[in-house]
This record gives sequence, structure tokens and C-alpha cells, in this order.
Amino acid sequence: MISCEGSKIEMGVNMKRNYSIDLLRIFCCYCIIMLHASAHMDSTGNFWRLVQGVVRPALWCFQSLSGYFILSKPIVKWSEFYFRHLLHLLIPLVFYTFIYQLYYSNGGGYFPFGNFGRGFGRSLMVCI
Repeated sequence: MISCEGSKIEMGVNMKRNYSIDLLRIFCCYCIIMLHASAHMDSTGNFWRLVQGVVRPALWCFQSLSGYFILSKPIVKWSEFYFRHLLHLLIPLVFYTFIYQLYYSNGGGYFPFGNFGRGFGRSLMVCI
């Protein structure tokens, strides 16, 4: 039972976990891995294009399932909700941008520090 009062959403206590949604989410994760892996395969063949076409809808499905899981809990204060989820996104973004720039600042393959500062700031600004 779901009732809305202003900005608060109250969910019923008797809600049980739906394992079919969890299995769909696992399948979507596998499809997204296949999508990323197929991007680096032989681009001249039509097989990998077919794989990308088949597994690409898993991106939208995974995004919808993530929204379902995030919004299934009651939200008391919207400011705390946004701040908490924004931190969960920004920390990995800054970390992986740092690693990416460290690796590719002079062409990749090793960890040079040549153009690191300028490239890191530019990549971070593009991502945000």
C-alpha cells in the first residue's frame, strides 16, 4: 500500500523482495558488460554490431530498475536524498577521471606526470 502525503511517501510494511527483478538486473549487468566488450572487438564484422544491437536495450532497463530501487524507500528530506546520491556519483567520477588522466596523459601504457594537471581538470569539467 502506497500513500502520498505532501513530499513524503509511505510504503507498506508487508512488501517482499521480488527476486525476478533481481535476476533481470543481473542479466542487464551481463548485457552491459557485453556491450562494453563488443565495442573493442573487430569492428569490420557484423556479428559484434548484432551483439550491440541486441544488448543495448539493457542500458535503459538497468536505468529504470535502478530508479525503481532508489525510489522504493521513503524520502523524508529531499536535500539529504540528493546530497547522498550525488556523493555516490561524484566520488567514483573524480577517482576514475584521476586514474584515466594519470594513465593517458602522455599516450598511455605507463603512468607519466607530463600533462596530468591540465588534462585532469579538462576531463573533470567535461564529465560534470
